[in-house]
Amino acid sequence: MVKKYNAYTDAGKIIDYNQLNVFSNIYYLFAEGTTALHIFPSFFKPKGSHGYVDMGIGLMFSFKDQKKEKAKLNLETYVVSTDTFGSLGSDNKLWDRNEFGVRVTLPFNRLFK
Repeated sequence: MVKKYNAYTDAGKIIDYNQLNVFSNIYYLFAEGTTALHIFPSFFKPKGSHGYVDMGIGLMFSFKDQKKEKAKLNLETYVVSTDTFGSLGSDNKLWDRNEFGVRVTLPFNRLFK
């Protein structure tokens, strides 16, 4: 199924979009630093609109070298609840405003060897 959309066809409807964004990343390390609970709330305040909060939580696994000194690869499964408190007045239920995913990251010490 394919749908055709015209985007930005009326220059008068394009507006500047500014917003304040305040976020935090909190990690609770356990299992000798190979696993972490990651909590990442964000507050957004678009210009001329109500502010809203996104809440995210993830479980990160760090795959380290044989000596367990340096991470070779980090893998995180996470869920983000967009507009957690329904401040934007969306008709979507909380479950429909979620994002699930997996992040794979390479530590900088691995990239620049």
